[in-house]
Amino acid sequence: MVRFISYFRSAHLGEELLHQLLKVQKRFPNYIKEVRGRGLFTAVEFNSKNFFPVSAYDICVLMKERGVLTKTTRHNCSVNCTTLHEVMERSPACGGDFNVLDELQEASMALRDVLELDLAHIQKAKPKGSPTMTTICDRCGRNLYNSSD
Repeated sequence: MVRFISYFRSAHLGEELLHQLLKVQKRFPNYIKEVRGRGLFTAVEFNSKNFFPVSAYDICVLMKERGVLTKTTRHNCSVNCTTLHEVMERSPACGGDFNVLDELQEASMALRDVLELDLAHIQKAKPKGSPTMTTICDRCGRNLYNSSD
């Protein structure tokens, strides 16, 4: 049997997630350029210039190590938090056994911890001229590390 969270429940949870992510953005304004979303479809856009040579993919890997699944966008400069199906299936509204709001708070705390604790280490570990790092998008030609972003 497939169960769904109602539209209103999704909107409420999305507002809470955005609120949590905006608190992280206020704490790290040099790293987080924008937080946006609708319902549980949310995204955090990073300031690529301040992240260099780290990419959003690296952030996704670190988030996964902390138990939060995310995915990067095409330009590898933002993280989408759209993989919340597990949260939806395990929520109390669907007969689950945990508090969804606590899970959303843990996800935002994981991002905060990645930016606060892990980012400096990974920036030092990655060489500035890393051959795997591209600065021009292969699809649109946009300079990913342009200071005007």
